[in-house]
Amino acid sequence: MRIVTKIVSSVLAVAVGCAFTLTSFAASPAYNRSSSQGNYNSGSNYNSGSNYNKNSSNMSQSKIKSVKLSKSSLTLTVGKTYTLGVIINGRSSGRLTWSSSNKKVATVSNSGKVMALRAGSSTVMVNIGGKTATCNITVDKVTTVKTNGTIKSINAVSVSTTVGTEPILPTTVTVVLVNGKNSRASVTWANISSSEYASEGTFTVSGTVSGTSIQAVATVTVTDDTIASIDAVSVSTTVGTEPILPTTVTAVLEDDSTESVPVTWASISSSEYAAEGSFTVYGTVSGSSIQAVATVTVTDDTIASIDAVSVSTTVATEPTLPTTVTAVLEDGSVESVPVTWASISSSEYASEGSFTVYGTVSGASIQAVATVTVTDDTIASIDAVSVSTTVGTEPTLPTTVTAVLEDGSVESVPVTWASISSYLYSSEGSFMVYGTVSGSSIQAVATVTVTAS
Repeated sequence: MRIVTKIVSSVLAVAVGCAFTLTSFAASPAYNRSSSQGNYNSGSNYNSGSNYNKNSSNMSQSKIKSVKLSKSSLTLTVGKTYTLGVIINGRSSGRLTWSSSNKKVATVSNSGKVMALRAGSSTVMVNIGGKTATCNITVDKVTTVKTNGTIKSINAVSVSTTVGTEPILPTTVTVVLVNGKNSRASVTWANISSSEYASEGTFTVSGTVSGTSIQAVATVTVTDDTIASIDAVSVSTTVGTEPILPTTVTAVLEDDSTESVPVTWASISSSEYAAEGSFTVYGTVSGSSIQAVATVTVTDDTIASIDAVSVSTTVATEPTLPTTVTAVLEDGSVESVPVTWASISSSEYASEGSFTVYGTVSGASIQAVATVTVTDDTIASIDAVSVSTTVGTEPTLPTTVTAVLEDGSVESVPVTWASISSYLYSSEGSFMVYGTVSGSSIQAVATVTVTAS
């Protein structure tokens, strides 16, 4: 049997549409401060946005926490492009979908590539798993040069549109000067008859550039990408909490491609989510007679208790408290919920001992409680962990690891492990999972062996 070693890191860099590259690590019985360690950000996935299309847009996991773009604002000049990156925190089975609020100013492709068309402003938005992120786009006019007959040639332009939609041509073109350099020049296009884009096909538009008799040429491709259907949306909320519906939905076009389109939802009466149950909300998409449909599930997940938290730190090191706690609901199920902890005075961890920190959870009167243990024993190394599982079964990692302190004594300390992709235990083999211990730069390492069922 061939054993394949797989490595899981708490940061997974994804170049969508490209091959995945995993960096190999050499396992050792214990990791200490003298070891060379990389930097990790748990739970974050990065999507560069390049070469992205509908066939490579499905993320294979679930429960996304947040999404943001590599830039929150961007300034481009007319004719320029920029590809936005997407940073995903958590895992999602959704599809990345893009949209622009003003397509006459700037468009965005399925790969996140923004094209500046004319001066003005627009907002580019990406949506995945009901989470959205935006980037404010400002497009400035191009300052053109006086050509004085020095233009040698004009680069051709390619534009696409759909049947019945007037194409948007750029206000400038790239000109090649006699000295071999490129520049931008304003262009005036000939009028376009609506009959040109009344059906599928291609046609050309001629343009004039001041100071030269050379014509600019734009080739326009017309496609019949009408909406065939709109994917249904599922949203959940709790009793008394207004549900948050997505601002875009996924439309399936006649050619089977998909596109993220803005949606306007009908108003929701508070009586709809006043008790447990489910209801349907309908939305309209501009230019389509097909309605968007969202099913909202309302649950009465009242918090019965909140699991206590234990954290350790060393003298003079501020403890790192978790951003979420485990809430036990009235029906016995558990849920991870955000928590806001009270401020901690530096005097609390100025010497050895223990103290308690209280936290609040939105919508619950029950307080979260964290017990912080302060020790004066710096961690020298952390014992490696070995875990076994069977194919298709997620491994259970320990909640604590054994730390060897500077004085040679040992201590059990809490550990937070990186997320594990189901791919890693989908076949026989072994892989490593890395974990972080509060107050220590040394990583915990667990080797997971996967055997046949």
